[in-house]
Amino acid sequence: MLDVSVRQGEPFAAALTAAKSLAANAATLKPLDEFAASGVPSAAILSRELLTLVPKLSPPAPEMATTGAGLSIACRPVRLNSFASSAAMPSGPTVAPSSRG
Repeated sequence: MLDVSVRQGEPFAAALTAAKSLAANAATLKPLDEFAASGVPSAAILSRELLTLVPKLSPPAPEMATTGAGLSIACRPVRLNSFASSAAMPSGPTVAPSSRG
């Protein structure tokens, strides 16, 4: 009866008391004491609680540098990209390479 109450999330104080009196080692049932009056939380409740905790456990995002070497490193890809796009555009008529060898 205790196992059914625990699985269904129902309060089980009376069943726990009875199980402790019959158990060879009542200490093994000690972790259930805090849930006996209200029942074990459902998976949905535990999931909601976890979702509120996860953002607090994640490390903060690194901040972008606004001055110094970090700024010049951050800007380099933009400069290279603008150089590469202007270098790729031909300025005059193009001639196909000769296929003779």
